[in-house]
Amino acid sequence: YAYVSTITHFSWCTVLLRLINSAQKQIMIILQLSFLVMFSVVGSGASAKSLFISPGTEKVNLGPHVYYLEDEKGNMSVRDVIHGDYYWVKSDKTTVNLGFTTSAYWFRVSIKNMNIGNGEWLLEESYALIDKLQLYVVNSGETVDYRESGDALPVSKRPVNHSRFLFPVLLPPNSVTDLYIRAENTEAMELTLRLWKEATFQVSDRQTFMVDGFFYGLFSVMALYN
Repeated sequence: YAYVSTITHFSWCTVLLRLINSAQKQIMIILQLSFLVMFSVVGSGASAKSLFISPGTEKVNLGPHVYYLEDEKGNMSVRDVIHGDYYWVKSDKTTVNLGFTTSAYWFRVSIKNMNIGNGEWLLEESYALIDKLQLYVVNSGETVDYRESGDALPVSKRPVNHSRFLFPVLLPPNSVTDLYIRAENTEAMELTLRLWKEATFQVSDRQTFMVDGFFYGLFSVMALYN
């Protein structure tokens, strides 16, 4: 009986070890698949989640919804970044600050406009020290509009004659539009991107102008007084 009991105990241990080994293998496979899924979502520009613009929206900070890609040699074309398999990094801040760099950078945001109307918006980049900005508006993988701006371009030749960098953008209602922005700079690579309805931007711009004028006037009076 002791002999039979030992054999039975040994058999159960063997079965248990096989079950543990099988479970470990299955867990490893699940973990590997999870990592692959995670990297495919973050790494591929095509799988970036769309930003939904709900009805009634007048202004959107794009920073937390932007993905960016370093172009170290500065030789990537818009087709390369649209159709290539690159590792896009997700921003989580209103301002994307990449510090001083000699690399060009691509920024991407996918937008689904749920607003009713003509789909006309203004894209603003408020940091005024970007040398060169190129905007590509893309629908279904094809560029439908191209604009460029930057402080290397005279104000009169910018898409909108303004001290800040503004781009008129058409976002058709109930459709997805991808915005690709290529930036080059000799100063810090810093972008604060916003979408505005034009009327809302004009109101905000006037208010900013009045506040700036008040402080400039106040400082001038104080300087003359002293």
